[in-house]
Amino acid sequence: MFFNKTTVLLLSIAASFHAYAATVEPDNRPADLILQNGKIYTGNSQQPWAEAIAIKAGKIIAIGGADDVMAYRNANTSVVDLDKKMAMPGINDAHAHPTWGGLKQLFQCNFPASSSAQQIKTQISACIKDQPQAQWIRGGQWTAEFFQKNAIGSPRKWLDAISGDKAILLTDDTGHNLWANSKAMALLNIKADTQAPKGSTFEKNSATGDYTGILLEANGFIKSQLSDWSDTQYLQAAEYAINLANSVGITGIKDADANENVAKAYYRLDQKAGLNAHVGVAIRISDEHRKNIFDMPQIMRIRDKYRSRHVNTRFAKIYLDGVPTAARTAAMISPYKAEENSHKGNQHGHMLLNADELKSALVELDKQGFTVKIHAAGDQAIRSSLDAIEAMRKVNGSSGLKPELAHAEFIDPVDLPRFAQLNATADFSPYIWYPSPISDAIESVVGARAQKAWPARDLLDSGATIIAGSDWPSVVPDLTPWNAIEALVTRRDPSGQHAGALWPEQAITLEEALKIFTKNGAQALGADELTGSLEVGKAADIIVLNQNLFEVPVDDISETRILSTYFEGNKVYPEP
Repeated sequence: MFFNKTTVLLLSIAASFHAYAATVEPDNRPADLILQNGKIYTGNSQQPWAEAIAIKAGKIIAIGGADDVMAYRNANTSVVDLDKKMAMPGINDAHAHPTWGGLKQLFQCNFPASSSAQQIKTQISACIKDQPQAQWIRGGQWTAEFFQKNAIGSPRKWLDAISGDKAILLTDDTGHNLWANSKAMALLNIKADTQAPKGSTFEKNSATGDYTGILLEANGFIKSQLSDWSDTQYLQAAEYAINLANSVGITGIKDADANENVAKAYYRLDQKAGLNAHVGVAIRISDEHRKNIFDMPQIMRIRDKYRSRHVNTRFAKIYLDGVPTAARTAAMISPYKAEENSHKGNQHGHMLLNADELKSALVELDKQGFTVKIHAAGDQAIRSSLDAIEAMRKVNGSSGLKPELAHAEFIDPVDLPRFAQLNATADFSPYIWYPSPISDAIESVVGARAQKAWPARDLLDSGATIIAGSDWPSVVPDLTPWNAIEALVTRRDPSGQHAGALWPEQAITLEEALKIFTKNGAQALGADELTGSLEVGKAADIIVLNQNLFEVPVDDISETRILSTYFEGNKVYPEP
């Protein structure tokens, strides 16, 4: 369903000539700040558009027509002329890894996912030259399809040839899989007889039995073995990421995989008044839970210690499966396509937890007030997650909490109605619901099912809630949401480089897409009473755009740029 041009015209006329009714908060004047002469999309169905908004102490005190709102002005009120530009609620990214992205950008050796073997070699060599004292060279990101175009043989031996003295560890574009050279494997204590943790694979050459250096689903293991970043580095990374988020219009974001140091970084940033966003922290359940060790006191300690004004730590993250790339680790109902070399045609991926383990974890976390985000990329993982949520509801009743199923790309039609029935949320991430090299790569391993991915229209029609997140720095190059919003409406490639549309029947309207990125995202942050729409009493989280999304051709939505971002009434982008 595409946004109708007649509807666009009618909305434009209404915005130009409608006598705006103002919503005001009595006896709370004067305003600190008034934004006026704008086309303000509120996200409030009772008052969809306004031309002015008054703010005091970070909250909206009046919104509507200019005459009514300007009555809140006095000599000390700052007034900003929006010059007819569109303003709207700030974006809420419901699934990202901001601090990891900050660490990656600031302290690691990076190269584009499209890089050739020679380009990767050149970049690693440059990083080694720039860091002569470093023991480790960490970075990324390669893709699982890299080997189709680059015949490097064993990544371990190939990296050894670049440097045998430095420990080299390179993550793929999903963040789940890695390459390691011999030095890195030695320092990680991976020996010939080392057993990989449950759910992980240390790949070996089938002919020689030697390690190839490919470590599948091993990110948790790596984190448990390596020396962590310093508190200062974590703080710098968090600040970098939040500033970057503000620059693309994000005023709320959920960190979908946080350890204690990540939670601490957001907390410290908030204490020094530098956290210009509402942040949700999904505390990663340690990989030790795969050995039936579930440390609830530790999780609750992190939650209680690092909760602050802008940091909500009442979230948890569980990994149930992997990714539907050439790694073939996402749990699928039907087998992956056959491949001549290392994979057999009967593979279904794998689950990291069995049904009883997942149910037990959900029951306990729900009892303790945690909203759980379950990594469930394959349709079998989705089904198993819904089964566990159903079992949890039978034990706990309805807590009001809405478990989130990330990444919800593949949903069997039988399971789709269960999202609404069980009050579960579909977490659409990353932003790849359109034709692209990534969708082609997924189709190469899952087959025709790839053309039935991301069923947005069907989920909304069933009454389910959808949230969306970039998953940055996994897969997508940046945090910007505008490609994703356009593609939800068109199901086409915003860049125009790839023809066709991905399951165009699943297109949704622009209003629905904006709700996913504003109101629904606020709900995912536990902040829907505070943000997500522009209404009296809510935080003045406002972005000003270079174009009106309802007036430009739908294929131009991806060209949107941020002129200004306000968080709680303070201009945070560009910096004052």
